[in-house]
Amino acid sequence: FRDFQRAIIAIQFPQLLPQVPIQAKMPPAWFKALRAAMLEDPMKSTNPEYTHPSKTELRFKPLLRGILKMGIPRSNLRYLNKAGKAFGFHVENAYIENRATKRALFITVGIYTNPNRIVNDNKYGYRAESGAMFMDLGKAVGAYLRGRNYFRAQTTQ
Repeated sequence: FRDFQRAIIAIQFPQLLPQVPIQAKMPPAWFKALRAAMLEDPMKSTNPEYTHPSKTELRFKPLLRGILKMGIPRSNLRYLNKAGKAFGFHVENAYIENRATKRALFITVGIYTNPNRIVNDNKYGYRAESGAMFMDLGKAVGAYLRGRNYFRAQTTQ
């Protein structure tokens, strides 16, 4: 996870990790395309084109749903990430910034969810387990990005 997070930092702010020369290892056009792909809403992509309703950015940016529930307009967010699901692992590696408050963070998180403990049967707990975890974590991230303490707000209600 440390290397995974260092990669996202080096992509978003190459000057912070000069010892991780991702930008120097590829042609500038490729680096620009990589960053654009990590920011883009899949439904707005022209290459490739996605038309299936399940291909929204809510699927590929797992913290976004919770962040939006905290009242931050999507237009205020810069959300650069690499997320994925495979064999019960659900991971997110992101830089998320609220342009309105100038608050931002890097977050790298993963969960293993496999209720029946059978690998490669395509029966994982993404929706029930990791989806719920990412929703709650997204709310905490959204509260932070707004300038609030999510956990303090939850205990005073």
